[in-house]
Amino acid sequence: VDSFRHFYPNDKKCYTYWSYMRNARDKDIGWRLDYFVVSNQLVANICDNQIRKQVLGSDHCPIVLYLAV
Repeated sequence: VDSFRHFYPNDKKCYTYWSYMRNARDKDIGWRLDYFVVSNQLVANICDNQIRKQVLGSDHCPIVLYLAV
């Protein structure tokens, strides 16, 4: 199960990667390349999944998975 889409199935522009070419990040033209995929057995333990697109310093941004264990 894609843990981000589990909580945010209809959200748009949820990118985790932006090319350095043509100011893609400034234009918010990117791709969602980074995922937390969990088994069906763990779906009930997922609390949230966040894309930290405000964190700069790389062409990728951090993603965070919150699990209740």
